[in-house]
Amino acid sequence: MGVGLSAIERNDCIVKWKTQHAMVSKTRAGERLVKEWISTSNYLYPNRDMNEAFEIVDIRGFKDLGRTGYYLVQYKPRILDADDEFPLGFLEVRGRSWPLTDCLVTSELTRKLGGNDFLKRREE
Repeated sequence: MGVGLSAIERNDCIVKWKTQHAMVSKTRAGERLVKEWISTSNYLYPNRDMNEAFEIVDIRGFKDLGRTGYYLVQYKPRILDADDEFPLGFLEVRGRSWPLTDCLVTSELTRKLGGNDFLKRREE
């Protein structure tokens, strides 16, 4: 004859199991999300990302085409935020580096660098 659990012990076990199950489910879902997100983390989708601000971290080159100058810029990688509920189980993830293919004219670069830390560091 086995030793039975009291109702309180049984409820405690159920609560612990549900918490553990939620953490495992969240971790698996997070791993799938990261795997899917990381592969396109350095792609710009103009319709979906139109309000996202991209921070410029470096200017990698300059070319002069006629009377217009173009700057080759490097953006800061995107960040996938940590989970609010399980921040230690699902940490913040840094995306892949952007390809260096974005050339901006001087006026557009100046506008994008308006409040940008990169410009302040560059001036120092």
